[in-house]
Amino acid sequence: MPESALTPGEGRIAAPSADEVAFRRRWYEAHRDRHFLDREHHEKAKGLQGGFTASAPEALELLAGLRRTGDLRTFHEGMKVWAREPGTLDFNGHSGQMMLNQLVKHSDDLQQLTGLLVESLTAPASDDEAVAKIQALVDHVENIQVGVHPAPGHVPFLVTYFWGLADRERWPVIWASGREFIEFLTGESYPPDLGERYRVFLERVRELTTDHDEFEITAGWWDNTRPVFVDEVLLDRAAFGHDSDSSSSGERLVNAQAMGKVAGYWGSQLVDEVSAALGRSLKVGRPSPYWSDDHPRGDLWVDWRTKEASGLGMRAWVNQQGLAVVLRPGEVRKGWWEEVTPILESADYPNCRVLGGASSQIGEDVGIYGAHGAEFVYGRWFDRKELAELDLAEAVVEVSTQLRPLFEKLLDLAVPGSVAPPVGNQDPPPPPLGPVVEKELIEDLADELLIDRSFLDDVIALLEDKGQVIFYGPPGTGKTYLARKLAEALAPDPTRRALVQFHPSSSYEDFFEGYRPEADDGGEMTYRLTPGPLALMAAQAADAPGWRHVMIIDEVNRANLPKVLGELLFLLEYRGESVRTLYRPEHAFQLPQNLWFIGTMNTADRSIALVDAALRRRFHFVPFFPNYGPMEGLLKRWIERHHGEDAAWVWELVAQVNDELERELGGPHLQLGPSHFMKRDLDEESVRRIWKYNIEPFMEDQFFGDRQQIDDFRFDAVYHRYREWSGADEVAEMATATEGDTEVGPAGADLLADE
Repeated sequence: MPESALTPGEGRIAAPSADEVAFRRRWYEAHRDRHFLDREHHEKAKGLQGGFTASAPEALELLAGLRRTGDLRTFHEGMKVWAREPGTLDFNGHSGQMMLNQLVKHSDDLQQLTGLLVESLTAPASDDEAVAKIQALVDHVENIQVGVHPAPGHVPFLVTYFWGLADRERWPVIWASGREFIEFLTGESYPPDLGERYRVFLERVRELTTDHDEFEITAGWWDNTRPVFVDEVLLDRAAFGHDSDSSSSGERLVNAQAMGKVAGYWGSQLVDEVSAALGRSLKVGRPSPYWSDDHPRGDLWVDWRTKEASGLGMRAWVNQQGLAVVLRPGEVRKGWWEEVTPILESADYPNCRVLGGASSQIGEDVGIYGAHGAEFVYGRWFDRKELAELDLAEAVVEVSTQLRPLFEKLLDLAVPGSVAPPVGNQDPPPPPLGPVVEKELIEDLADELLIDRSFLDDVIALLEDKGQVIFYGPPGTGKTYLARKLAEALAPDPTRRALVQFHPSSSYEDFFEGYRPEADDGGEMTYRLTPGPLALMAAQAADAPGWRHVMIIDEVNRANLPKVLGELLFLLEYRGESVRTLYRPEHAFQLPQNLWFIGTMNTADRSIALVDAALRRRFHFVPFFPNYGPMEGLLKRWIERHHGEDAAWVWELVAQVNDELERELGGPHLQLGPSHFMKRDLDEESVRRIWKYNIEPFMEDQFFGDRQQIDDFRFDAVYHRYREWSGADEVAEMATATEGDTEVGPAGADLLADE
């Protein structure tokens, strides 16, 4: 079996079929041809490529000198000078020189590093040797790393830059733009192993073109301009997805994943413009790669959805026949399609009409296959012959603007008072939800929280198993926030969810039920059996067995749990059975199956030790730690979405401090959670303020009585260590030396770690 055909389980990505390679090449060529039409950018890019080639002899001579003499200092200083020359600015600005600086500064054994650099920077003789060279240097970086510096993810760029200087035709440089462009073109995700990542990148580039210069400048143009357009290859992909007779399910799944990548890209590029056109903040929705459990999808769509009514919003929808840019009514509640049918049938907007598929109850059949196969939408249709001249972004914004009155009419019908001011104080009754709506809510939640959908699916599966989970981890890791958001998705009706916070004086009577004093009509003190939040929620859930109810118990480990739960501890494990409760021994009590519990537990609180084995057996425990599991990289993802590269230094600094805390405190339970820093204002002054009034008191508690340790974790101290480790001062020095030709963020935006 050829190497490229090995399965992902063996560490490789399987080779694509001939049909898939043809689709990818056509999609690449569509971008290449559009770039060629952008003559100004194309000529500028060609000039930069010429500078790269012209700079090669000097850098290769420096490497040859290192090989001959072993003089690392001369090589390092020579590279600093070389990196500032006009034709080599991209090496400086894309972390190549910074990686060299960090390696020299933080490697204890410089003789070992010299040998590693000579070996890894010399062009390999084969693909296998290329993988081995990258992995050897990655292993060294991981051994000396603190926080995110040096970043192992920068190794492939450093070494392939030198390989490209030596043999441009064989070894393409793995620029960030090229790496992301390949993901966009293929829908694949790279393997975590950095050596194998380059192997996949290399194979994919070779499948697309033999001209590496052409690929790199096309990828750079795509990264700079972010074009949004439709090409016939996408329609042909849709046709391929429908053809189960001529292709395997695996081939159609790869095809569906490629279309899904395009959908996500379109969504993120246009969400701001569509939101402005509809006058509302919208969320991006994209399809799963399956129509059903064993049937990969054969179309491409992306939604820009309102947050108030599930599925309602604009959609761009591609199938084998053409493209629809439409208002989608969604599936807001049972009977919703019947409610909107007369509205859409009577709508009269220029060039717009009701569109559907063979099973749709209304609308022209244009091959749309939506929810339950019967969906219909309203908007414009473009067939194949119209796509060559179509500006997709312009069409989406134009139709969204045109249909805004219709959108607002449907939104007001779905959620009365959401467009016009509400009349009276009565809230509309919550609509019943179906499985399609719930699936969309979970997908939206994963995107909003910047976590994997699979993690939310796991939590829901755990709730389905036992009925209760506990989120545990250090403070500030988002346990309560995620619990509340997940409860909203699982039980959108606010009357069917509740939040209770435990504390040391919490009791059985507070939580479940007990006698409480009250004055009667004559002013005499009496005692009445009063239900607590659990008894009320349990009764409500028992009366509505078709509805899910969720109770959040915040800080569950702060209470005396045996005292608070009493005989309820038995029911948490045996939902189908009943017990006689303390104050109502004559009545049997059950915990309904449709009542779920989500607890949160702060591991920085010593009272975690009070959680006994009996409780642990009844709950699934889900870890929330900044550097591990689902929360790993959350602050990085949040900052990248809301602040971009300018604030990269914040999550890098926090990652470094968390590594230090783990070493000093013997584990991850007292690390800094990301929520401290998930703020709209993240300049140095605001971070300093957060540190002084949130982080330093925490440090004073953890290192109580140890003044030196406390001082080591004050902001000035950790910021100084961060700048020293990251090489931020050297970034600033190089930026000054090149007179502003290289754009660098406050702590070195080029230092973003590539995971």
